[in-house]
Amino acid sequence: NQETPYCPTCGQPTTFRTSPEWLLGHWNGKYVGILAALIDARRHRRGLSIEELARAATMNHPQPQGTSTSTGTVRVLLANNRKKLRKLGWEILGPAVTKNGFWLVPVEDA
Repeated sequence: NQETPYCPTCGQPTTFRTSPEWLLGHWNGKYVGILAALIDARRHRRGLSIEELARAATMNHPQPQGTSTSTGTVRVLLANNRKKLRKLGWEILGPAVTKNGFWLVPVEDA
């Protein structure tokens, strides 16, 4: 992974090794909620459960009455965006690796 001071996708200056907040500008919808929750959890040095990620996905996207974002939907969102996130120098590790929830980590830490 070649380190440059610019985002490989949008070309904006970045310090992605130390600050993942700039990632939020590369997505929209429910995945932004998931990333924002993971960034906040990273600040507090804790992992998130799949249920917490499902709640975060819909925080700014109200659902029709009686529906909710399922944990299956969250797993699909994580899988579908894994390659792009990795290209940007980050990845989400799950409980199978971390033993305590989902974590957003720089690729070199994985």
